[in-house]
Amino acid sequence: MYECECAYRRDDRGGIQFIADHEANDDCDASCELRVRFAIREIYPPEKDSGSGLDWDGDIATIHMRTNAFPRFARLRDEDFVAAKAFLLREHEDALWQAGYDYAEAVYLGEAA
Repeated sequence: MYECECAYRRDDRGGIQFIADHEANDDCDASCELRVRFAIREIYPPEKDSGSGLDWDGDIATIHMRTNAFPRFARLRDEDFVAAKAFLLREHEDALWQAGYDYAEAVYLGEAA
């Protein structure tokens, strides 16, 4: 799982625009917390012969959002999910995929035990 805080605003159509920290306006943009869960399709174990480490194939499964107005996490769907995913990949890509790798490693070690 990966979590981050960011700013957001509603667009003219009622959709959500997620805003990078350096572009946020504290006067008009609200803050939220995003929680990402991953779906793992395949885990490739480390290979001692070739020296390759653990790797995985998967993607973002769900993104949930929590705001001050609605303190419970709500699952983003359709256009809001796409907007959140694009934002996360643009602004948090390295940390996001590291969290996915850490999750895959935990699943692998849990299954191996």
